[in-house]
Amino acid sequence: MPPPKPEHTAEALVAAARALALRLGTRRLAVGRFCAETGINPARVYARFDDWPALCASAGLEPGGERSPPIPADRMLADLHRAILAAGELPTQKKLVRAVPWSNATLVRRFGSWSGTLSALTQWIAVHDPAFPYRAALEARQRSQARRKAWRGPAAISRAAEPPWPALGRRACGEPLGFRAMLHAPVNEMGVVLVFGMVAHELGYAVDAVGAAFPDCHAKRRIHIGARESDLRWEAVRIEFEFRSRTFAHHGHDPEDCEVLVCWEHDWPDCPLEVLELKSAVAALALRDAGRGHGGDGRGLVAPRVGARVGVDVGGRGAAEEEARRVGGTGTGEVGGKGRPPKTGRAPPPSSRVIPAKAGISLRQAP
Repeated sequence: MPPPKPEHTAEALVAAARALALRLGTRRLAVGRFCAETGINPARVYARFDDWPALCASAGLEPGGERSPPIPADRMLADLHRAILAAGELPTQKKLVRAVPWSNATLVRRFGSWSGTLSALTQWIAVHDPAFPYRAALEARQRSQARRKAWRGPAAISRAAEPPWPALGRRACGEPLGFRAMLHAPVNEMGVVLVFGMVAHELGYAVDAVGAAFPDCHAKRRIHIGARESDLRWEAVRIEFEFRSRTFAHHGHDPEDCEVLVCWEHDWPDCPLEVLELKSAVAALALRDAGRGHGGDGRGLVAPRVGARVGVDVGGRGAAEEEARRVGGTGTGEVGGKGRPPKTGRAPPPSSRVIPAKAGISLRQAP
């Protein structure tokens, strides 16, 4: 390996950092400023030192630089104002963000939400451009965004104090959940995707495709277009998965390209999308499952049991009935126990026959 050039040795880099700090009159120096002022490639720095703080320690300096001043809100709103005038109309959120030098995430961090951005822009225009030709359309868009607030979910449940033991660096799990095959609550987006797949059918969703690009999922969900049973239809929806709903804004996604936000915890009251909080949905399904296991909830719902398939039926075949035949159960969702008929493989008696329900959940016929 050839020796480094004289200007790229560790001593030369330290001397260059000291000289630059002296010229700038500061003891704090950022690697970007150092490379921009000296023309030295960052790779040369990391070839001689473990990291930038190590070079600064050798030079008697502090890593980092002066914090950039916050962008004035008037400047951001003025750019949005000019972009609307240049477009000749009030464009969609995606087109408007593309026309200004600020990302959607920057605007959301400054104004709290896209609805807050439109509200601030409306107030700014009322002061600086009262004759703005698209003022009525902007106000209507802002009111529409303000109305699209999702349900906040149930009140928070108090928890016991967290244990004080230090972490060992191993894989950590969420709070104990005990919901079907999910022993612990999700702690990331992948867990949210898994839980949604477990309960999608019962919530009226059917998944078409899942991928890494935004939006994460293309699906269909069951809707009513009338009061009759024949009025059930399936409508396409685009879904984005997040562990917490507010992460959607931090990622800078465009709400115009998504209809449903599926999350584990809903912590974004101003979310412009329909929000499905799986934490609340799982709690409701767990209560329903518990009711099934203790004589039902008055409707004869089949109880899913550990090790058995959930009694859900789409095509009228009766998954709970098939499971009962396989294990020799009663056909009512209960596996084992007193009064269980012998494992003959025969169908259950007519009094416990599984029939498909209107909404797609298998019910047992009352005796």
